[in-house]
Amino acid sequence: MMKRLYAAYGSNLNVAAMRERCPNAVIVGTAQLADTALEYRGSPPRVYLTVTEKKGATTPLGIWSVTESDEKALDSYEIFPALYRKEVRHVQLMERETGVIKDTAVFLYTMVDGMPLGTPDADYVAACRAGFEDFGFDPHILDCAARK
Repeated sequence: MMKRLYAAYGSNLNVAAMRERCPNAVIVGTAQLADTALEYRGSPPRVYLTVTEKKGATTPLGIWSVTESDEKALDSYEIFPALYRKEVRHVQLMERETGVIKDTAVFLYTMVDGMPLGTPDADYVAACRAGFEDFGFDPHILDCAARK
């Protein structure tokens, strides 16, 4: 069974939600995506997080190992390719079990160009906040994304 490494930064950090959405997904570790920041973008009611370029900023990532069926479920959830596109990035993965850091290719979803800044639904923000807590990330980053 082929597996890929998926980098989550929003609602897919939420462990309980990912267990339902992608039952074969396994947390591998964490990483930071350099020179990027989070923004809420989209058209109501579809306002979600995306990663944008911002020099000097970093975005925390939860890294999951996903199967092909998990990736298809993610494609559907992320409204790929209409709302999000897939990108491959290289990150310094810190493995959860060993603490070993290694350069690794991951895929992530970023919103298609041209979507305006927006205000997300409270339930979506709560799911993201729970995910940030699941991975030990500072949820203040979500507040910063909301103020843009």
